[in-house]
Amino acid sequence: MDKQVGPDDEQPHRAARERAFRRYAHINKQLLSELYYTQGLSTVEIARHLGVSRNVIWEYMEMYRLKRRAAG
Repeated sequence: MDKQVGPDDEQPHRAARERAFRRYAHINKQLLSELYYTQGLSTVEIARHLGVSRNVIWEYMEMYRLKRRAAG
């Protein structure tokens, strides 16, 4: 049987993302802009500095529509 793909399949992922955003309320657009653009830190360095995973930083940057630099 084929599994149907629809809104219900996305619900758990969306709920997990919303919990993460509430959990890390101290991470805001201004802070990320300062660390990433002004100080030139990488996403890995920012994650270490804030005590979160790199994926959390990527998710927040996507949410705030902050453009990331090319790798390397």
